[in-house]
Amino acid sequence: MSNYTVGEWVYEKTSTGIRKVYGASGEKKVIADISGLEDGIDNAARRIEANANAQLISAAPDLLAACEHGAMSSHHSSCSHGKRGDGNTCECHVGKCQKAIAKAN
Repeated sequence: MSNYTVGEWVYEKTSTGIRKVYGASGEKKVIADISGLEDGIDNAARRIEANANAQLISAAPDLLAACEHGAMSSHHSSCSHGKRGDGNTCECHVGKCQKAIAKAN
């Protein structure tokens, strides 16, 4: 994977209506600006879409971590949560994926 801003990403809406996605590590490094108003038209649907896009982008590190973790196809010794019914998938794999998906939605 290429170098990217490591750590949790968060988003907030600025006073001008632009959604900024930041790396949450102290310095607030801007990762993305999402406006949804390229043509100057502002309406509720565009604001909802801009919020959803910012939320999805801010979840990217969690989604990547969940996919990497979920890609471990068999139960591993460091998992303290036990196996699911299939005998192979760790509860922590499923839980991490569910948490990342919830953040993206």
